Amino acid sequence: MRRNAEASAVLPAPSPLLLAVAEPYLRRYAAKHFDSVRIALDGPMPALDGPTVLYANHASWWDPVVILLLIRRHYPDWRFHGPIDASALRRYPWLERLGLFGIEPESPRGAARFLDVAGALLHAPQTGIAMTAQGRFADVRERPVTLKRGLAVLMGNRPDVRAIPLAIEYVFWNERLPEVLVRCGQSPVRAAGEPLERLQARLESGLEHELDLLARDAVARDPCRFERVIEGRQGVGWLEDLPLRMRALARGRRFDAAHSAVERRH
Repeated sequence: MRRNAEASAVLPAPSPLLLAVAEPYLRRYAAKHFDSVRIALDGPMPALDGPTVLYANHASWWDPVVILLLIRRHYPDWRFHGPIDASALRRYPWLERLGLFGIEPESPRGAARFLDVAGALLHAPQTGIAMTAQGRFADVRERPVTLKRGLAVLMGNRPDVRAIPLAIEYVFWNERLPEVLVRCGQSPVRAAGEPLERLQARLESGLEHELDLLARDAVARDPCRFERVIEGRQGVGWLEDLPLRMRALARGRRFDAAHSAVERRH
């Protein structure tokens, strides 16, 4: 109880009411803009045990939305927080009630606040940090993968923390809308008393490894390699698909708007 109180004193707990409203809204929002959100079958979201940081690449504006939806689906009993540019939080202060806390990027003061807040929060049970650790937008093909040093410093201060890499990629396959592909590392990175540079390298190589494996599956274009966790809009459009819908109805068949279904029919 004392540690929970300490964490809440550092940062308010995410609002259950706001999360309950935001989650279905964001799920529908993602379904409107993507064909699917898919998680690699051999890279699922792992069970959590102890203080945890989920650290992802930063390919798109969509990353925080995807991460939030994954956390709510797989870890509903956990409390997650994440850093955000303080200027953005001032513009949208309600984001703090979703678990975000403001930092000043590229400044010693911002780095110190991240270490102070994240370190205090991770003392509480079933509490984690989720972050886009590159600290900037970066193409998924950029190599080598480089991360801000804050995560490595945090883990150096807290050897009990484990960091799990989360790779996210946005690709077009056969449908009008893109796919969101996700892969989670199955071997968490832990500080082992090594120099900071060595820990930093292990964190970077861990995320790079998951991005490489996810790229392999993206190139294969095989949905059977993934679990679909959100199904979006398929087909060209309701009006454009109307003749096909009518034809299926006349034949007593269920209409499938997916482009792959059209290919199978031909």
